[in-house]
Amino acid sequence: MDLLSETFSREARAVVSQLADQLEDGKVIKPIGSFSPSAYDTAWLARIRTRDNEPAWLFPQCFEYLLRTQDQTTGGWPAYSSELDGILNTMAAIVALREHQTRPDIAQGCCSISAEDCAERVVRAENHLRATLQKWDVSRTVHVGFEALVPALLEMLEERTGETLDFPGRQTLMSLYRHKLAKFRPEVLYVPGGKTTLVHSLEAFVGKIDYNRVAHHLDERGSMMASPAATAAYLMHSSIWDERAETYLRDVVLSCSGKGSGGVPSAFPSSTFEMTWVVSTLLKAGLAPDILGLQETSKIRRFLQSQLESHGGLVGFGKFNQPPLTKWFQICPKRMVEEFEAPDHFRTYRNERNESFSANCNVLDALLHSPSPGEYSSQIAKVSRFLCNAFYSGNVRDKWNLSERYSMMVLSQAFAKLLQVWDSGCSLELSEDLICNQIPIVLFQILIRTLQTQSPDGSWGFPLSSGTASREITAYAVLTLKSISSLPWPHVAHFQSRIQAALKRASSYLVLGFGRDNDNEYLWVEKVTYALPPLSRAYSIAALCCPSGTSYYTWGHKVTHLVPNVVPGGERVRKMAKFFSQLPMFEGDEPWLLEADVALGYLYQPQLMRIATNRRNHYPLYNNVLWETMRIALLDYQLDEFMETVVSEAGGGENVYNDLRHIVRGVCEFVPDKNHSFTGPNSSLGNGHSVNGTVMESNSLKHRLPSTDEDVESKRVKPATATATSQTQTPPMDHHHHLRKAESILRRFACYIFQHPAVVSSPKHVRRQLHQELEVCMLAHIDHEEDNSRFITQQSPSDSGAVAKFDSPRGTYYSWIRNTSADNTHSPFTFVFFSCLAAAAAAAAAASLTGTSGPLEGGASFFQGVRQHYLSQAASRHLAHLCRGYNDLGSVARDRAEGNLNSLNFAEFHEAPGGGGGEEETVKKDLFFIATYERECLEHVLAKLNAEVMCGGGGGGGGDGHWKVNALRTFVDTVDLYGQIYMARDITNRVK
Repeated sequence: MDLLSETFSREARAVVSQLADQLEDGKVIKPIGSFSPSAYDTAWLARIRTRDNEPAWLFPQCFEYLLRTQDQTTGGWPAYSSELDGILNTMAAIVALREHQTRPDIAQGCCSISAEDCAERVVRAENHLRATLQKWDVSRTVHVGFEALVPALLEMLEERTGETLDFPGRQTLMSLYRHKLAKFRPEVLYVPGGKTTLVHSLEAFVGKIDYNRVAHHLDERGSMMASPAATAAYLMHSSIWDERAETYLRDVVLSCSGKGSGGVPSAFPSSTFEMTWVVSTLLKAGLAPDILGLQETSKIRRFLQSQLESHGGLVGFGKFNQPPLTKWFQICPKRMVEEFEAPDHFRTYRNERNESFSANCNVLDALLHSPSPGEYSSQIAKVSRFLCNAFYSGNVRDKWNLSERYSMMVLSQAFAKLLQVWDSGCSLELSEDLICNQIPIVLFQILIRTLQTQSPDGSWGFPLSSGTASREITAYAVLTLKSISSLPWPHVAHFQSRIQAALKRASSYLVLGFGRDNDNEYLWVEKVTYALPPLSRAYSIAALCCPSGTSYYTWGHKVTHLVPNVVPGGERVRKMAKFFSQLPMFEGDEPWLLEADVALGYLYQPQLMRIATNRRNHYPLYNNVLWETMRIALLDYQLDEFMETVVSEAGGGENVYNDLRHIVRGVCEFVPDKNHSFTGPNSSLGNGHSVNGTVMESNSLKHRLPSTDEDVESKRVKPATATATSQTQTPPMDHHHHLRKAESILRRFACYIFQHPAVVSSPKHVRRQLHQELEVCMLAHIDHEEDNSRFITQQSPSDSGAVAKFDSPRGTYYSWIRNTSADNTHSPFTFVFFSCLAAAAAAAAAASLTGTSGPLEGGASFFQGVRQHYLSQAASRHLAHLCRGYNDLGSVARDRAEGNLNSLNFAEFHEAPGGGGGEEETVKKDLFFIATYERECLEHVLAKLNAEVMCGGGGGGGGDGHWKVNALRTFVDTVDLYGQIYMARDITNRVK
């Protein structure tokens, strides 16, 4: 053990010793409570008058605390790490101030504040509250019980002021409140022996329950589920003074982290919580009991074991006792499974509004640490699927900790442990897709995102505060990297030197900052966010002492050979990354990030493009959206080939083109009342073929589509892996026969698009727009094929240095590139489809946070209002023009060989001054000039669109403005990237 490890091993022992000193004979002799003070809870205590309503305040020091902590500049109370913190703290404090205003005799007798000062403080606080509420994004709030606490305080304030506090998120908030009240029955609280987490937020039900009937909920310490605010509300509103509650509150004021200052936390005591979390964190880091102190760890173990045994395997009730449930349930997980298992995940407690990501990580970890993990194979598989699905959907924001780095840490540790157990030969019922594909992808993405977000000083940033450095979050990131760095896979080994360099910088940062406990880091979520210094210290110690790389774990054959055949060797990865680095879009990116994109692309198997552009824009698109956009990109290319092939096999000619147009209009007809079960009208040719009819074996598009309507859902998110069978020969048929088969495939393509859940959940005007854009896209393909056939007949031999001129176009080059040419790039149609995907993903993420149902039919669109819709359509058009320009620049030789019409064939390109028209290099420069102009137009429109999105707060779907801007940029960059690749290397298949 080196000197650094020895130093922090001693620190670890000191932390454990401090906890053990609070125990005697298996019992707590002095309650532990290190949660940082909360102005919200303190305000409730500041309102309590003494027994029998004597003219005195029971806790004047709590009111003094509120006066000291009011911000003299803004007038509000602290917003520790979230908007809601400031809102709840300020609302509760205003109520306390107003109550003191109404009793000046008491206030003047006990607190050093004049009536004028109190009134001025109230005015400033209320002004600050109004301004804060205007900016509050209710849909992004995760705090415990906020949907009941805020409405209750609103009611109190509005009763006292006679004014209604209106703000943009009020409707959403009250909808959540009504949803909660609809399930609330006061009788639940009146039943002796009944257990409900509502007790912890009892203050939210003032005026709605009889507080005389809830005394039985007081625990042995006299608290309402360890909540000072709930206990204060009970003491104030019960007609019978309860000395047990008074004693508890006095104990809180004297013994909590406020240390007699008057400030009290959102929960007290938290003895079991802190002992469990601190010790398990240190043990998991490889600090054995003999290092932590055998006597001390034995005392703590006996205490926790006695708690488990005396409570039938479940320690306590409510959030504070979940860590023992998920971290120390190594005796027997049976009771945990019986009590908390849900159909597809594990609950933190009964009737919770939304599931906890971290709690399910801890459940998985606990099951894997049980003596016989195989006995819980189905539960292990269930939780693993839930966590992968949550990660793929972007629902990793946890409700107990504000930092995403925390979620990534507990997930990576749990999955690393899962791989260890699976590697050891334990019989686990894990699907091949889960163990071979999903988990490796998740772990690699966590690795790269963690490396990418490290600051130059070695730290990782604090949430919601412009990346302010945080020791605790840095410790989360270090533990994440150490758990993943041991994986024996080539794509992880490729980045091992960068991992070790990042760990070295992070360790230096942690060592330099260790011991600076005066700066609370508000990360943990209760009614308001709180800091927990002992746990923060434990995480720093664990990060510095935990081994990394091969010393973390020695892997066996199963895991070692899990993915090596998927990702090629380092040289091939570097070579492909070098190609992408030469493209304008990536010329400023660090080489290692492009190598990571390439490696992840191999794990995904399909195309790389969206992975790289998603990374460049800070990962706005969740994995599920990435899968769908990859799939539609592949189908777009297959549709392009299919339209060329069907015209060729049907023989061409005006009748074929007109029949195809008739088919397309029928397939894309918008029928709103049939949108849920789209099949389209009967066959446009009068034969009535269904989607189960014979399909053209000569085209690969049909391999990319579900074979029936019923199969759409089962195959929606699976990557397309079938290969084309374009060489298969078919017997001669008349063109109507070919067209009927073509119609079947086009219907299935349209069915896939129009029946997609993200489309069905979109507003009617967006669905109509999608139908129209797909119709325009398909018709443009037909027009383009017709142009190609005319162009071929007009071609005459020319020298190799010249480009053929198209003598009979439909119109000018300007009109062609803005209509036929732009439409058949698929960009406008795909743009609308992408907006549906993104809006649905944002709505689902918001629903997960708020615990409401997912997106329904007629939900909000990605763009909101006429400005956003107009600018977005303008952007999609300029993007299509840009893509067409780059495409044609890169495919001159291919188009010449296949007889395809190219931009350079238009007469305008052959009018260069000096008689040089038609020379390839000359006309290419002209086309590049036009493409550059379209890029300038695109960037101008995007700047205006981004400004509108930000001003509108992000619009519908629950997504914030920044997320939408990044998601939109990812789509634009991806389409742009295809164009840049065309210029560097033509990637389109030849079909002629």
